[in-house]
Amino acid sequence: MRSLFDANRLNSELSNAFIDFEKRIPNLYKVSELYLDTNDPTKKFKSEFFLLRRFFGFLKAFLITLLKSNFNLEPRSEIKGDVLLVSPYINKIKGNNFFFGDIQNHFHNLKKTTVDLRIFNGVPPISDYLGEKDNSSLNVLYLPSLSLNENILVFKELLKTFKDFSIAIKEEKDPIKKELLRSIKKRLFSRTNFFNFYLSAQLDNFIKENKFKYALVTFDGSPWERIFCKKFKSLNKTGRVAFYQHAPITEKSYSLFNKYPKLLNPDHIYCSGKGPHSIFLNKISFLSNIHILGSRKNIQDSQKRNFNKEESVLFITQGSSRDIFILYKIALRLAFQERKIKVKVLLHPAVYLGLSFKFLNVALEFFLSNFKCDSVSDENTFFKSKFMVYFSSSLAIEKMFYDIRPIHLTNSSNNNPLSILVDKENPNLSWCTEANDFKDILNIINSEVNLDSKVEKYSKQNAKIFSQEYFEPFQITKEFFSDY
Repeated sequence: MRSLFDANRLNSELSNAFIDFEKRIPNLYKVSELYLDTNDPTKKFKSEFFLLRRFFGFLKAFLITLLKSNFNLEPRSEIKGDVLLVSPYINKIKGNNFFFGDIQNHFHNLKKTTVDLRIFNGVPPISDYLGEKDNSSLNVLYLPSLSLNENILVFKELLKTFKDFSIAIKEEKDPIKKELLRSIKKRLFSRTNFFNFYLSAQLDNFIKENKFKYALVTFDGSPWERIFCKKFKSLNKTGRVAFYQHAPITEKSYSLFNKYPKLLNPDHIYCSGKGPHSIFLNKISFLSNIHILGSRKNIQDSQKRNFNKEESVLFITQGSSRDIFILYKIALRLAFQERKIKVKVLLHPAVYLGLSFKFLNVALEFFLSNFKCDSVSDENTFFKSKFMVYFSSSLAIEKMFYDIRPIHLTNSSNNNPLSILVDKENPNLSWCTEANDFKDILNIINSEVNLDSKVEKYSKQNAKIFSQEYFEPFQITKEFFSDY
C-alpha cells in the first residue's frame, strides 16, 4: 500500500488506529509501532526485520526478566509525595535528574514534595535497571522487577494481543487499515514491545500502591509515556498527568501532536520555552492547557565573553544509533584528513552501544591523537569548540551562548530545530548553517571563523535570543496546582 510510505498519511493512519481499534485490541496503545519515528518516519514499514533476529531479542528479554524475577512478595510501604517526576532511566546518571535538573528545589519552595521515578524504556540492558537501588536521600525510585507469575502473565498478554490483531485483521474491510494492522502484527513479538508490556505490569503494581495526585512526565513521543498516562489516570481517578517537553521539537514531530483516546492524552502539556510553546499551540487543538514551565538547560548570557577557541569541532549525537554512527564516521574522516583539528564526538548519556563499540573506540583514540569520543563533557569543551555538528540535539540550541557555530547535517527527516535561523538561499552566510555531506562540513569549517550574517534574523545575536526563549528559566508558581 503506497499510502503507508507517505509520512503524513502514515501518521494519520496511526493516530486513527488508536480510536478505530481501541475496543477490539485493548492493548494496542502499548505497541511501539503505533508511534511514528520522526527521524525516519517510514523505516518501520519499508523493510522487514529478520523474523529470527526480532524473536531472539524478544526471547532474550523474556528469559532475563524471568531470571531476575522478584521472589520477595512482601508489599512495599506506601510512598508519599505531592509531585511524581517521571523520566527515562539513564544508568550513567545517579544524581540529579538528567531531564528535570533541580526542578525539585522549585517545588520545595512552594512547600511541595517530589518523588523521582525513573522508568526503564529499553536501554541500557534491563539487568542494569533491575539491579538499581532506591536513593532515599534524593527520593529516587526504580520500579521493582515482576514476580515469576507476573512475568508469565506478561507473555500471555502478548499472546492475547496477537490473537486480537488476527481477529481484527480478519474482520477489517478497509484495505489500508488491514495492511497497517498486518505490518504491526508482524513486529509484535519484539524486545521493545515485551518491555512495553512489562512496564505496564510494573505500573499496575506501583500506581495501585501509591496514590500520587500529580505526575509530571517527560514527553518526546515514546510509547511508555502513553502507557504511564493511561495507567495513572485509570487507576487513580483523581490524579492528573502533565507531559513535559524537554527536548527540541519541530513542526514534523508528529507523535507529539496526535489526538488519542482520552486516557492516553495528558491533562496538561508544559514546554521548555516560548518557541516550543508556540509550536504546540499551532499544532494541537484538542488540549487548551499548554503552558511554559522552563528548563534546566537555560543559560544566561555567559560572563566569559572572550572565549579561547581552539581548532576544534564537536559532533553532538542523539539517541538514534543510526544517526550516531553516521556522525561518528564523519567525525573519524575529519580527524584523519585534518590532523590539526581536534575532533570530539559527544554521545548522549542515554546511549548504549555495547562493548564492541567501546573496544573499537579505544583503539581509534589510540591511533588518532586528535580524536575523542565520550558521553561526558565539561564547559571547557563548549568554550573551546568552534563548530558543532548535529542532527537534532538540544545542545545545539543550549550552547550557542558559547559562540559555537551550529552545523545541521541534513537527514531523511530534515528535522532541524534551528531551521528558522538558517538562510535557505545562502546557508553558509547565516550563523546557524546546514550541510548535506562531509564536503559541505569541510567548506564551512574552512570558511571565515568570525562570519556572521548581516541579516539580523540569521545573526549570531538572534540565535542567542532564540536559545534563551527556547529554554527559559523554571517558572513554577502555585497555579501549577490550581486544578487539584
